Amino acid sequence: MEKSFLELVTAQKTMNICVIENNLPWCAPVYFVFDEKFYFFSSPESIHILYGLDKKVSCTVFCDGFETKKIRGLQMRGEILKPGFKEASKAFLKYIKKFSSLVKNSGKDFSGFKDKFKSEFFCFEPEYIVYTDNSKGFGNKTIIKAK
Repeated sequence: MEKSFLELVTAQKTMNICVIENNLPWCAPVYFVFDEKFYFFSSPESIHILYGLDKKVSCTVFCDGFETKKIRGLQMRGEILKPGFKEASKAFLKYIKKFSSLVKNSGKDFSGFKDKFKSEFFCFEPEYIVYTDNSKGFGNKTIIKAK
C-alpha cells in the first residue's frame, strides 16, 4: 500500500459510513483503527449497523484542508462485518492504543469496553478504495484496492 495512504489512515480518527435505509441515504461517523480492515465500535441498534451489517456500504476517511491542494482522502466501497474473536482481539489492542483517552476508565479489556459503551466491535472490509491526494495535482486519484 502507498505510504501516504497508510499515513492518512493512521493519522485520522473518524470514518464516515454510508448506508441505505428504506431507499434513503444515511451517514454516520465512527472512530476507527486500521489493520488491513477498518475496525470500529458501534451500537448494534444504530442505523448504519442495522442497514449495513453484511451488506455493501460506502465509507470515507479524509483530512480537512482549507486549500484545494491539501485535500486528501479515501472513497471506499465494501462490507461491514462482525470479526471473529481472535481478529477482534488483535485489532482492539491497536484501538485502545490509538484511543487511550476513551478507554482509560473501561479497564482496557474488550468486554469492559463493550459494556461501558454498550457497543460491539465491527469491521469495514473495503473491496474498492480510491485515494485522492491533491498535493500531487488537482484531482489526483489512485486505486489502492479493487476486487
